[in-house]
Amino acid sequence: MMPAFGFSVGDFIAAIGLITKVIKALKDKCGAATEYQHLQLELQALERTLRYLQSLQPTASNREHVNAIRGMALTCQIPLQEFLDRMHKYEASLGPFSALNRGSIKSIGRKSQWALFMSDEVAELRTVIGAKVLSINLLLATHTS
Repeated sequence: MMPAFGFSVGDFIAAIGLITKVIKALKDKCGAATEYQHLQLELQALERTLRYLQSLQPTASNREHVNAIRGMALTCQIPLQEFLDRMHKYEASLGPFSALNRGSIKSIGRKSQWALFMSDEVAELRTVIGAKVLSINLLLATHTS
């Protein structure tokens, strides 16, 4: 007896889901480029905030507290910088000046790649960084100068 080979209904549903995701990514409004640019602004603001927190100078009365804030900010900077480095390859296709090469095959490929692979990485980064930012906020709320 020959083994069955073919596609199931679930395979077709998964394929339709992927196609829908790619089509959405290729749209000019609310597509991958818009998502990328918003995320880039958000991460750059976070990076500036973390740099500011690293520069806090403790006094004799708050040294431990400020060092805890600075330490938590440092733990955010490493995964943030690694993610920003991975995002760099998408700049030409998804960045603010991407309209110049909007229809190129490379641009379409990067938009599709962003939609298929990076959305999960963005969610993971938000989870990791979000927990650390919450800790920083708690430390800042209890900080007394």
